[in-house]
Amino acid sequence: MKRTLEITTRVGCANRCIYCPQDVLLKNYSGNYSMTQGHFVNILYHTPKNIQIDFTGFCEPFYNPWASWMMRYAIEHGYKVVLITTLSGFSENDAMMISGLKFEKVMIHEFEGTPINYDEFNEKEQWLRKAVGEVEKFKLTESFRWSRAGNLWDTEIKHGKIECGWTGKEFYRNVVLPNGDVYLCCMDYGLKHRLGNIIVTHYNDLNRNQIIELCNSKESDLICRKCEMCKNI
Repeated sequence: MKRTLEITTRVGCANRCIYCPQDVLLKNYSGNYSMTQGHFVNILYHTPKNIQIDFTGFCEPFYNPWASWMMRYAIEHGYKVVLITTLSGFSENDAMMISGLKFEKVMIHEFEGTPINYDEFNEKEQWLRKAVGEVEKFKLTESFRWSRAGNLWDTEIKHGKIECGWTGKEFYRNVVLPNGDVYLCCMDYGLKHRLGNIIVTHYNDLNRNQIIELCNSKESDLICRKCEMCKNI
Protein backbone atom coordinates (compact mmCIF):
# COMPACT_ATOMS: atom_id res chain seq x y z
CA MET A 1 0.00 0.00 0.00
CA LYS A 2 1.35 3.41 -0.98
CA ARG A 3 2.10 5.60 2.02
CA THR A 4 0.70 9.09 1.73
CA LEU A 5 0.40 12.22 3.82
CA GLU A 6 -2.55 14.45 2.97
CA ILE A 7 -1.88 18.14 3.42
CA THR A 8 -4.71 20.26 4.79
CA THR A 9 -3.44 23.70 3.86
CA ARG A 10 -6.27 25.47 5.70
CA VAL A 11 -9.02 24.71 8.20
CA GLY A 12 -12.37 26.14 7.19
CA CYS A 13 -13.43 25.49 3.60
CA ALA A 14 -15.88 27.87 1.91
CA ASN A 15 -17.02 25.25 -0.62
CA ARG A 16 -19.33 23.52 1.85
CA CYS A 17 -19.54 20.44 -0.37
CA ILE A 18 -22.37 18.07 0.40
CA TYR A 19 -20.23 15.28 1.81
CA CYS A 20 -17.78 17.33 3.87
CA PRO A 21 -18.63 17.96 7.58
CA GLN A 22 -16.81 21.25 8.00
CA ASP A 23 -18.77 22.21 11.12
CA VAL A 24 -17.49 19.10 12.92
CA LEU A 25 -13.91 19.96 12.00
CA LEU A 26 -14.17 23.60 13.06
CA LYS A 27 -15.69 22.62 16.40
CA ASN A 28 -12.77 20.34 17.28
CA TYR A 29 -9.76 22.14 15.80
CA SER A 30 -7.48 24.59 17.58
CA GLY A 31 -4.39 26.27 16.20
CA ASN A 32 -3.40 28.25 13.12
CA TYR A 33 -6.14 28.12 10.50
CA SER A 34 -3.72 28.46 7.57
CA MET A 35 -0.54 26.41 7.23
CA THR A 36 2.52 28.64 7.14
CA GLN A 37 5.48 28.17 4.85
CA GLY A 38 7.68 27.49 7.85
CA HIS A 39 5.41 24.78 9.19
CA PHE A 40 5.23 23.14 5.78
CA VAL A 41 9.03 23.08 5.50
CA ASN A 42 9.26 21.48 8.96
CA ILE A 43 6.60 18.92 8.04
CA LEU A 44 8.60 17.82 4.99
CA TYR A 45 11.82 17.82 7.03
CA HIS A 46 10.26 15.09 9.21
CA THR A 47 8.73 13.19 6.27
CA PRO A 48 10.78 10.63 4.27
CA LYS A 49 11.04 11.11 0.51
CA ASN A 50 9.21 7.83 -0.16
CA ILE A 51 5.99 9.26 1.33
CA GLN A 52 3.65 10.68 -1.29
CA ILE A 53 2.40 14.19 -0.53
CA ASP A 54 -1.27 14.69 -1.43
CA PHE A 55 -2.68 18.21 -1.53
CA THR A 56 -6.29 17.50 -0.59
CA GLY A 57 -7.14 16.78 3.07
CA PHE A 58 -10.01 18.55 4.81
CA CYS A 59 -10.07 21.68 2.63
CA GLU A 60 -9.63 22.95 -0.90
CA PRO A 61 -5.82 23.41 -1.11
CA PHE A 62 -5.87 26.75 -2.94
CA TYR A 63 -7.75 28.52 -0.13
CA ASN A 64 -4.26 28.89 1.31
CA PRO A 65 -2.43 31.53 -0.79
CA TRP A 66 0.86 29.65 -0.28
CA ALA A 67 -0.44 26.30 -1.55
CA SER A 68 1.14 26.50 -5.00
CA TRP A 69 4.45 27.51 -3.41
CA MET A 70 4.23 24.44 -1.17
CA MET A 71 3.61 22.19 -4.17
CA ARG A 72 6.66 23.55 -5.98
CA TYR A 73 8.79 23.25 -2.84
CA ALA A 74 7.79 19.60 -2.33
CA ILE A 75 8.39 18.55 -5.93
CA GLU A 76 11.70 20.40 -6.18
CA HIS A 77 12.83 18.64 -2.99
CA GLY A 78 12.21 15.20 -4.44
CA TYR A 79 8.69 14.29 -3.23
CA LYS A 80 5.99 12.70 -5.35
CA VAL A 81 2.99 15.03 -5.23
CA VAL A 82 -0.70 14.59 -6.02
CA LEU A 83 -3.10 17.52 -6.37
CA ILE A 84 -6.88 17.13 -5.97
CA THR A 85 -8.78 20.39 -6.35
CA THR A 86 -12.17 21.93 -7.03
CA LEU A 87 -10.31 24.92 -8.53
CA SER A 88 -11.86 27.20 -5.89
CA GLY A 89 -9.27 29.80 -4.94
CA PHE A 90 -7.06 28.83 -7.89
CA SER A 91 -5.56 31.83 -9.70
CA GLU A 92 -3.36 32.67 -12.67
CA ASN A 93 -0.53 33.29 -10.20
CA ASP A 94 -0.98 29.75 -8.86
CA ALA A 95 -0.87 28.43 -12.43
CA MET A 96 2.41 30.28 -13.02
CA MET A 97 3.88 28.94 -9.76
CA ILE A 98 3.18 25.27 -10.61
CA SER A 99 3.82 25.58 -14.34
CA GLY A 100 6.10 22.83 -15.65
CA LEU A 101 6.03 20.79 -12.44
CA LYS A 102 5.70 17.00 -12.74
CA PHE A 103 2.84 15.83 -10.52
CA GLU A 104 2.05 12.17 -9.94
CA LYS A 105 -1.58 13.03 -10.61
CA VAL A 106 -3.75 16.11 -10.90
CA MET A 107 -7.49 15.66 -10.47
CA ILE A 108 -10.37 18.12 -10.59
CA HIS A 109 -13.39 17.29 -8.43
CA GLU A 110 -16.84 18.55 -9.33
CA PHE A 111 -19.55 18.21 -6.70
CA GLU A 112 -23.18 17.79 -7.61
CA GLY A 113 -25.29 20.15 -5.51
CA THR A 114 -22.50 22.71 -5.07
CA PRO A 115 -23.01 26.03 -6.92
CA ILE A 116 -20.43 26.55 -9.70
CA ASN A 117 -19.83 29.51 -11.98
CA TYR A 118 -19.03 27.46 -15.07
CA ASP A 119 -17.46 30.32 -17.05
CA GLU A 120 -15.02 30.92 -14.21
CA PHE A 121 -14.53 27.18 -13.67
CA ASN A 122 -13.73 26.52 -17.33
CA GLU A 123 -11.24 29.38 -17.43
CA LYS A 124 -9.44 28.05 -14.36
CA GLU A 125 -9.41 24.54 -15.82
CA GLN A 126 -7.61 25.87 -18.89
CA TRP A 127 -5.05 27.64 -16.70
CA LEU A 128 -4.42 24.37 -14.85
CA ARG A 129 -4.12 22.25 -17.99
CA LYS A 130 -1.73 24.72 -19.56
CA ALA A 131 0.41 24.67 -16.40
CA VAL A 132 0.64 20.94 -15.69
CA GLY A 133 -0.57 19.08 -18.77
CA GLU A 134 -2.69 15.98 -18.16
CA VAL A 135 -5.58 16.50 -15.76
CA GLU A 136 -8.23 13.99 -14.67
CA LYS A 137 -11.81 15.01 -13.87
CA PHE A 138 -14.19 13.26 -11.52
CA LYS A 139 -17.76 14.28 -10.75
CA LEU A 140 -19.07 13.29 -7.34
CA THR A 141 -22.83 12.79 -7.20
CA GLU A 142 -25.30 12.25 -4.36
CA SER A 143 -25.00 8.48 -4.84
CA PHE A 144 -21.27 8.67 -4.09
CA ARG A 145 -21.76 10.09 -0.60
CA TRP A 146 -20.48 8.38 2.50
CA SER A 147 -21.01 9.16 6.17
CA ARG A 148 -17.42 10.17 6.88
CA ALA A 149 -17.24 7.52 9.57
CA GLY A 150 -20.46 8.68 11.21
CA ASN A 151 -19.60 12.38 11.12
CA LEU A 152 -22.45 13.19 8.72
CA TRP A 153 -25.07 10.68 9.85
CA ASP A 154 -25.31 7.64 12.12
CA THR A 155 -24.18 4.35 10.65
CA GLU A 156 -24.13 0.73 11.75
CA ILE A 157 -21.24 -0.06 14.08
CA LYS A 158 -19.03 -3.02 13.14
CA HIS A 159 -18.02 -5.27 16.04
CA GLY A 160 -15.10 -7.66 16.43
CA LYS A 161 -11.65 -7.34 14.86
CA ILE A 162 -11.54 -5.01 11.89
CA GLU A 163 -9.28 -3.54 9.24
CA CYS A 164 -9.52 -0.78 6.65
CA GLY A 165 -10.85 -1.85 3.28
CA TRP A 166 -8.76 0.92 1.76
CA THR A 167 -5.38 0.58 3.45
CA GLY A 168 -5.61 -2.90 5.01
CA LYS A 169 -3.99 -3.44 8.41
CA GLU A 170 -1.64 -0.51 7.95
CA PHE A 171 -2.63 3.07 8.60
CA TYR A 172 -0.35 5.05 6.33
CA ARG A 173 -2.86 7.35 4.65
CA ASN A 174 -2.88 10.13 7.21
CA VAL A 175 -3.89 13.79 7.26
CA VAL A 176 -1.85 16.68 8.64
CA LEU A 177 -3.47 19.94 9.74
CA PRO A 178 -1.99 23.47 9.66
CA ASN A 179 -0.77 23.17 13.27
CA GLY A 180 1.18 19.99 12.41
CA ASP A 181 -1.15 17.53 14.15
CA VAL A 182 -1.54 14.27 12.21
CA TYR A 183 -4.82 12.34 12.28
CA LEU A 184 -5.84 8.85 11.26
CA CYS A 185 -7.31 9.56 7.83
CA CYS A 186 -9.58 11.83 5.77
CA MET A 187 -12.66 10.49 7.59
CA ASP A 188 -11.56 11.81 10.99
CA TYR A 189 -13.23 15.23 10.78
CA GLY A 190 -13.97 15.01 14.51
CA LEU A 191 -10.19 14.82 15.16
CA LYS A 192 -10.62 11.82 17.40
CA HIS A 193 -7.46 9.86 16.64
CA ARG A 194 -4.36 12.04 16.81
CA LEU A 195 -1.11 10.25 15.95
CA GLY A 196 1.25 13.04 16.96
CA ASN A 197 2.62 16.33 15.66
CA ILE A 198 4.89 16.04 12.64
CA ILE A 199 6.43 19.46 13.12
CA VAL A 200 8.27 18.07 16.13
CA THR A 201 7.98 14.29 15.53
CA HIS A 202 9.39 12.24 12.66
CA TYR A 203 6.85 10.56 10.39
CA ASN A 204 8.14 7.10 11.38
CA ASP A 205 7.62 7.85 15.07
CA LEU A 206 3.92 8.75 14.84
CA ASN A 207 1.85 6.55 17.15
CA ARG A 208 -0.05 4.14 14.89
CA ASN A 209 0.11 1.33 17.45
CA GLN A 210 -2.87 2.84 19.29
CA ILE A 211 -4.98 2.38 16.14
CA ILE A 212 -3.85 -1.19 15.58
CA GLU A 213 -4.75 -2.04 19.19
CA LEU A 214 -8.23 -0.58 18.75
CA CYS A 215 -8.68 -2.62 15.56
CA ASN A 216 -7.64 -5.84 17.25
CA SER A 217 -10.04 -5.28 20.13
CA LYS A 218 -13.50 -6.84 19.81
CA GLU A 219 -15.04 -3.57 20.97
CA SER A 220 -13.54 -0.07 20.83
CA ASP A 221 -14.46 3.52 20.02
CA LEU A 222 -12.37 3.61 16.84
CA ILE A 223 -14.15 5.70 14.21
CA CYS A 224 -13.38 3.03 11.62
CA ARG A 225 -16.21 0.95 13.09
CA LYS A 226 -18.66 3.50 11.65
CA CYS A 227 -16.91 3.79 8.29
CA GLU A 228 -18.22 2.30 5.05
CA MET A 229 -14.64 1.28 4.17
CA CYS A 230 -14.28 -0.83 7.33
CA LYS A 231 -14.45 -4.63 7.13
CA ASN A 232 -14.31 -7.47 9.65
CA ILE A 233 -11.39 -9.88 9.75
